Amino acid sequence: MAILLGGYFFHSHVFHREKLQSLLIEWNFSGDHLIWLILILLSVNPFLEELYWRGYIFHRLANTYKQHTAIFFTASFYTLYHFLSVIPLFAWPYNVFMVVPVFVAGLIWGYMRARSDAVAGGIVSHILADGGIMAVYLLFLT
Repeated sequence: MAILLGGYFFHSHVFHREKLQSLLIEWNFSGDHLIWLILILLSVNPFLEELYWRGYIFHRLANTYKQHTAIFFTASFYTLYHFLSVIPLFAWPYNVFMVVPVFVAGLIWGYMRARSDAVAGGIVSHILADGGIMAVYLLFLT
């Protein structure tokens, strides 16, 4: 809901619609290929990212560091990984600040991983977050 409300109130400030459309065309995620973007973001991406970041990386770091440190590092690496894709999607100066929600999500999903010792909650939450992102795109940017 937070993603949808943020998109509703701020989409005209945060996004350059034309630039976003041309970027998605360049990435081949437009027109008939839009369904692939939706399917990848809602079914493949959450599983792969959570298994890698909160499964593999968190597990490796938690063997060496305390859990809160492993959560912080995992969220930091996750944010750096998303930095290059987030920057071109948003208008300046919002693009720099849009990595903050990515970092916060990484912290939350890391905490969920540490508490439950499983990635299932992070996967479900990640699907919902990506669903919110796609809803903002479909409702306000197409």
